[in-house]
Amino acid sequence: MLYKIKFFSREQYMKFLKFFNLLFAFFVCIALEGKTIKLSWAMPDSTHLTFEGCRSLPEEKGTPYYVESFYFDQPVEINLSNFNTKNFDGDFAGHLWPDTFTWKIRSGVSRGKYFYQLVFLPVRRVADRRIEVVSSFDITWRALPVMTAKEAKAFRYSTASVLSTGRWYRVKVTEDGIYRITYAQLKNWGFTDMSKIQVYGNGGGMLPFDTRQPRKDDLARIPIYIEKGSDGVFNEGDYLLFYGRGPHIWTFDTIRRHFYHRKHQYADYNVYFITDGQGPTTQVGKVSYQSDGSSVLEVTTFDDYQFFESDEVNLLHSGAVWYGNVISNQTTRTFTATFPNVDISRPAFVYYDILAVAQSPGTFTFSSGSTVITKNTYNSSSGTYYPVRDTFLVNLSGSSFKLNLTYRNTGSSDALGYVNYIGVNVVRKLAYTGSPMIFRSAATYKAGKTVKYIIDNAGSGLMVWDVTDPTQPAYVETTRENDKLFFYAPSDTLRQFIVFSLQGSFLAVNDAVAVPNQNIHGESVPDMVIVAPVDSGILVQAKRLAAFRKSNDGLDVLVVTTQQVYNEFASGVRDVSAIRDMVKMFYDRNPEKMKYLLLFGKGTYANNVDNPNNYNLIPTYQSAESLAEAGSYVTDDFFGWMNWTRYEWDNLLDIGVGRFPIRNADEAKILVDKLINYVNPQHDGDWKDILTFVADDEDANTHVSQSDQLATMVGNQYPFFQIRKIYLDAYKQTSTSIGDRYPDANAALNNQINTGTLLVNYTGHGSPIQLAHEVIIDVSIIRSWKNTHRLPLFITATCSFSRFDDVDLQSMKTIVSAGEEILLNPMGGGIGLFTTTRLVYASDNFALNRAFFNYVFTKDASGNYMRLGDIMRLAKNDVSYTNINRLNFTLLGDPSMILAYPKHNYICIDSVYADSLLRSDTIRALDQVTVSGHFAKDTGQILPYNGIQYVTIYDKADTLTTLANDPASYPMRFTQWQNIIFRGKVEVRNGKFSFRFPVPKDIRYNMGRGKMVFYASDVYPESYAGVFENFVVGGVSQRQTGDNEGPRIRLFMNDTNFVEGGITDPNPRLLVKLFDENGINATGIGIGHDITAILDDDIRNMVVLNDFYQSDINDFRSGSIVFPYINLPEGEHRIRVSAYDIYNNYAEAYLTFRVIPDNTLKIECVHNYPNPMTDYTYFVIEHNWPNREVSVQIDIYFFTGEKINTLRYSGVFEGYVTPPLRWYRDDGRGNNLAPGLYVYKVIMKDKNGNTAENYGKLLIVR
Repeated sequence: MLYKIKFFSREQYMKFLKFFNLLFAFFVCIALEGKTIKLSWAMPDSTHLTFEGCRSLPEEKGTPYYVESFYFDQPVEINLSNFNTKNFDGDFAGHLWPDTFTWKIRSGVSRGKYFYQLVFLPVRRVADRRIEVVSSFDITWRALPVMTAKEAKAFRYSTASVLSTGRWYRVKVTEDGIYRITYAQLKNWGFTDMSKIQVYGNGGGMLPFDTRQPRKDDLARIPIYIEKGSDGVFNEGDYLLFYGRGPHIWTFDTIRRHFYHRKHQYADYNVYFITDGQGPTTQVGKVSYQSDGSSVLEVTTFDDYQFFESDEVNLLHSGAVWYGNVISNQTTRTFTATFPNVDISRPAFVYYDILAVAQSPGTFTFSSGSTVITKNTYNSSSGTYYPVRDTFLVNLSGSSFKLNLTYRNTGSSDALGYVNYIGVNVVRKLAYTGSPMIFRSAATYKAGKTVKYIIDNAGSGLMVWDVTDPTQPAYVETTRENDKLFFYAPSDTLRQFIVFSLQGSFLAVNDAVAVPNQNIHGESVPDMVIVAPVDSGILVQAKRLAAFRKSNDGLDVLVVTTQQVYNEFASGVRDVSAIRDMVKMFYDRNPEKMKYLLLFGKGTYANNVDNPNNYNLIPTYQSAESLAEAGSYVTDDFFGWMNWTRYEWDNLLDIGVGRFPIRNADEAKILVDKLINYVNPQHDGDWKDILTFVADDEDANTHVSQSDQLATMVGNQYPFFQIRKIYLDAYKQTSTSIGDRYPDANAALNNQINTGTLLVNYTGHGSPIQLAHEVIIDVSIIRSWKNTHRLPLFITATCSFSRFDDVDLQSMKTIVSAGEEILLNPMGGGIGLFTTTRLVYASDNFALNRAFFNYVFTKDASGNYMRLGDIMRLAKNDVSYTNINRLNFTLLGDPSMILAYPKHNYICIDSVYADSLLRSDTIRALDQVTVSGHFAKDTGQILPYNGIQYVTIYDKADTLTTLANDPASYPMRFTQWQNIIFRGKVEVRNGKFSFRFPVPKDIRYNMGRGKMVFYASDVYPESYAGVFENFVVGGVSQRQTGDNEGPRIRLFMNDTNFVEGGITDPNPRLLVKLFDENGINATGIGIGHDITAILDDDIRNMVVLNDFYQSDINDFRSGSIVFPYINLPEGEHRIRVSAYDIYNNYAEAYLTFRVIPDNTLKIECVHNYPNPMTDYTYFVIEHNWPNREVSVQIDIYFFTGEKINTLRYSGVFEGYVTPPLRWYRDDGRGNNLAPGLYVYKVIMKDKNGNTAENYGKLLIVR
């Protein structure tokens, strides 16, 4: 059978395809997906109504909302249905609950995904004092068809910057007008081909914050006028003219029909570029506007304006609004405005924004001469700041008029007034004044007529340019009749012109600087961009980090300077939006690849202050709100908003953004060193398996409750982590002369940081100088930390702890917050902080904190942990409903960094065997226990790992209760795994391991579940974790031995080179070596059986060292302790350390040492051995500069004073005694020295050039 095949025409095919798409979309739309949500309501008290996991909105504290975020690949429609409810009665029902269940769905786009956030209030009022709550409901969604209608035209980027080739110079201008550049200037700048001279620039004003607003890409070529003189050749004596625009702009309000200014927040200049390498000169073209014969609007006047705005003080040190022209109480400030040929028949329009700083009512009065124009009385008696914004009209009597502003406040003698700005609009006669004059007329806007501009007092040789588009000026053809000059122009838009004479004077450009070739536009899309200041030392460190991320992580990283970014994206002017626009260019080109931005420099709120001590290396985005602490903020999120929405607090992050708040190359090197050392396998250890949660007291247990919820959530989901809980109210509070303190909590946190933890999460009160009123952390404590190789990430849900943008403009001193100190500590501190810069609120903090922990341990689709920038981005987007609060959190650190997680949960236990043979899953006091296991992938395949595994075995979890130390606290129970039975290191061979350990006599004898935690690492980034909980701890074995001797104890300070009576700095480390045939007791359960250290016989401040003890590899009999002391006073000290074995046999040891200051380099003593020497000797230097880079020079002299040899060594010496430095009795030229007495001088120098020296003698025999 034959079939006839009919072919479609192209038109028929397109109709069929359209029908098919519509049909497909229809079936997609009707396909519903969803899930059921159950809400677990707590029994309400008299005022609070809550369910598990409820959220509070910033504007409705205490109201229980259900919030959930969704990401989809296409638009969807979300609905709620099938509400199951129950009723509650009580006083809380008196709240103004709605009559229906209400919800709203916020939407946006992030990294190409459609984002939706459901905010649902599952409560409604059904009667007086009775409410109905939802116990379960369904969320359903259905996909909507992807619209194929015409989309917004995508922004087109240049493939290469014009700056990529040719010779370039950059010049500054400060106001609108005609600028002249002479032939001599061009020649002096090195330009040779004058036929190709070009001017480039983008027309002034700040870039728009909103990414949807138009902007110019790269640099625009600006037509110029060249005056060649009588010979017609551009040479000596000639010049070029161009229209330049200053940094500040005026816009026309089409509704109010007045002009308003906008001052540039980041610069008081604009920039233009000069080149001779972009083709023939583009000259100003001529336009000829003609009357179309219809009605004509004659214009003989024009609108002019002036503003007064002096940026002198930022009252909150926050926000974009600055004030100036301070007015003391009962005084007057005068503002003089001058406008030639003003039309006195038309009143001036004045708009203003002024401010009272007072606690009582007052009055602002504007007057002119003796005439009062307007009075503004404010009635505030509770606030500090009272802004007054208004307008008025004032009659004019001449070209110059004065506005007097008087401030009076009878209730506060110290009250002050400030001026944000005063702006003036006037009407002037359109008459040439002899110098270039810019004019425009509001009356022409949308007039629907041809406009005839008539310029009076017009001499010969005048030229008119249309500068409506400042980057495309055009010469307007004019007609002169007598002393008048006229021309026509359409009224399709508000046009602006400038009239000038070639024989007149012109403005001069300033600060000419050569511009090296650059081409950011031509770069391939990177994974991360690092923006660094123009500082060669800092730039070296930025490039060093970029190279490390490439070699270590395989990331493509582009390093650019701020000035390079400004040149291509802001016409050379400092502008925060230029950095964001540069990132957006890469994001738009490849949104899958462009992921991270690192701002490699400190920024301050003083974006407009140019001073070398104002370290505004990378500018900051400040909120418009500048008077209310609760609404003012600085946020680096701005740089990650690729899709701007109506309100900035609704914007979603598309890019992970971090900042290094560094001021110089030394600080930059500290941070880059930290990041490189962070992945060094030599710094491995089970500290990467520890999470520390710190909670403040008071506030009705808000902070401790929130912290415990987070710790419990993480502990349940990821049981292989060891959770440390440091809740202040669980410790004894001590009253001192400077306030309440928690010394034991301080010690616990300092010890944990110094011994190591993957992260520290703090919840509670804080400030830029400390955490908690009781000072759990402050700058002095931070500087004492010595955890160089065990750096945690800090999460601080508190106020202003890392206010990196502060600066004292009075003294021009940099203010470094405590959070920054953590990052910049060269001896330790942290690897990064997810931290706060302004005032924040507890409930919103908790929401973001919880979102952070929802992502920080999850893996992406490829099975990899996410980088910090991704975690921050997702967590912040999840809590976008908190509005401003989330903007006050910032990432101080590298957004491309991955935490040192245990990457795989591959450790498995095969057996736990105790020699008591009572039960195979039970271990008892005094048992000898053998544990065997292996490393296996999820498939069961044995992993052939060879290396060291860290093991921690816990007794049963304890239930503890807080102490309610303050009236605003109450006792709260929480659980803690804190009693360690065994902690040591075990060798693993070919993926298998077996180890043996003794159970101390001091355990809790009741039966209960114990816990074993394992950690191991391979070649970076491979690391492994495991947990085993299927065993019981309790009871006691009958096993006995004849052991009645205590452990052997050896003590050192800092390292084993230490000698009795030696020196240390104020923050030394106690090193304890222990040995006992039957093992060491470090459980902490038995009363009086702890490992302890007592300094200077002060038993009240005895330190318990149990948690610091770790057994040696494959040997439970021996182990060590490293304990950091902090801020010890200068002078001699004595330590007593005591310990017990598992049978509770006692031993103790003593050590003396001397603390000397570490603020200046000092050599305490030098010696050499053997002495007398024959063939060689070793020099040993005792000094106070440990763990820091130094160089050592040893000069050897005859006893007569003649130098015969110089020895040199350099490096970082651990501890306070150098390792032995060998010397073979030579003179430096290969000749042996004769026997005799010699003198040597030791000179030690640090990297800053500081030196110390000391002397010794040696005797050579034979």
